Amino acid sequence: MPKKKSDTPEKEEVVLTEWQKRNLEFLKKRKEDEEEQKRINEKLRLDKRSKLNISSPEEPQNTTKIKKLHFPKISKPKIEKKQKKEKIVNSLAKTNRIRTAPIFVVAFLVILVSVFLLTPFSKQKTITVSGNQHTPDDILIEKTNIQKNDYFFSLIFKHKAIEQRLAAEDVWVKTAQMTYQFPNKFHIQVQENKIIAYAHTKQGYQPVLETGKKADPVNSSELPKHFLTINLDKEDSIKLLIKDLKALDPDLISEIQVISLADSKTTPDLLLLDMHDGNSIRIPLSKFKERLPFYKQIKKNLKEPSIVDMEVGVYTTTSTIESTPVKAEDTKNKSTDKTQTQNGQVAENSQGQTNNSNTNQQGQQIATEQAPNPQNVN
Repeated sequence: MPKKKSDTPEKEEVVLTEWQKRNLEFLKKRKEDEEEQKRINEKLRLDKRSKLNISSPEEPQNTTKIKKLHFPKISKPKIEKKQKKEKIVNSLAKTNRIRTAPIFVVAFLVILVSVFLLTPFSKQKTITVSGNQHTPDDILIEKTNIQKNDYFFSLIFKHKAIEQRLAAEDVWVKTAQMTYQFPNKFHIQVQENKIIAYAHTKQGYQPVLETGKKADPVNSSELPKHFLTINLDKEDSIKLLIKDLKALDPDLISEIQVISLADSKTTPDLLLLDMHDGNSIRIPLSKFKERLPFYKQIKKNLKEPSIVDMEVGVYTTTSTIESTPVKAEDTKNKSTDKTQTQNGQVAENSQGQTNNSNTNQQGQQIATEQAPNPQNVN
């Protein structure tokens, strides 16, 4: 009879959890590591034995037994933790080095500067000046108030004060600009004030600058061929006049030869302008800029040297016309004196009165014939 099949069921396949799988892998990996460690140990043992055999070939029997070295088994998670700790420690050390680096740099620079200040080179400096025509270089450098014992790098930080001081101390300096050139050179670029006119004084001719200030007198040989002379004493009046001259046409200003005070009682600021063409202009300083441009139109109609009066309005006259009434008045006074000096003779007195009347009529006729109508210019 055939054998009966066994009634026992076949073993069912076991389903492992994720943790069990990882545990099996870990055990498998651990076993492999142990085997690898054994192979390494065996290899080390054989290497040492071969070295001993080579070092003492004559005594092969006296070989010593090499003990097996058993290294502690380190699991992989511990190695990873150790590596992470080492990375953290290294990063902290690097961060500390970066943070402390500026401190060391600053300290090094402070020490370097301190040592440099003790050397004579820290006070050596070279100063040059350009753009100046009237004031010598050494005088300008002296007016900067730069001392020999000043550290040259201190001038870099106070160059603005030096520029302002130079412009305030020297009347010729309009602006000054100080620049630094490595290692210890300084250059001052100067712009001078322009000469607008000259003032005739007892010391000579003084240049009147565009600021209204007067410079030191110059020699006659230094004067230009044609120049404007200003004979005013008050500095405020000169400054106001220079301001107006700068605002007017340069061609018109070049026609003026002398500007002086007219000594008018009614208009204290009345100026008298002597022109190169022989004409004269009377004009108040307060109306100088407004009325002087009219002269270009007026002079076209002038046929002889004339006086252009701009004190009240604008009209022209001549010196002959202005002097004629004065001569007639003088003739009248002389005739009156003559009649009064007679010894009381009636005939002579009558004749003197007749002469006076005739003289007055003649004077009025002369004034009427020679005085033209004023040419008003709006």
